[in-house]
Amino acid sequence: MLSVTNVSYRYPHSAALALDDVTLQVSPGERVVLAGRNGSGKSTVAALVNASLVPQAGSVEVDGLRVGVDDERSVAQLVAEVRQDPRSQLLAPTVFSEVALGRGVWA
Repeated sequence: MLSVTNVSYRYPHSAALALDDVTLQVSPGERVVLAGRNGSGKSTVAALVNASLVPQAGSVEVDGLRVGVDDERSVAQLVAEVRQDPRSQLLAPTVFSEVALGRGVWA
């Protein structure tokens, strides 16, 4: 279960909130698409869900692990993110290493 509850987030050095009181629940097996205009907060939600960011208000939970409270690596291993630009997606030099990185297996 993925639960985003009353989450707000403001990037450093920004006057505007990137997210303001966002709530979302995704059940196991459910597929969800986040769609919206540029700057609407889609990437921010993704970064919060995979523990790249920590909510400043509200909570994000993935299978009982709470972002910002539990180990970020544990949360990140449960959530995969596919970005628009594959060149910015890959961190490792090979596909095997990239997949191993996501599962916490360092090859």
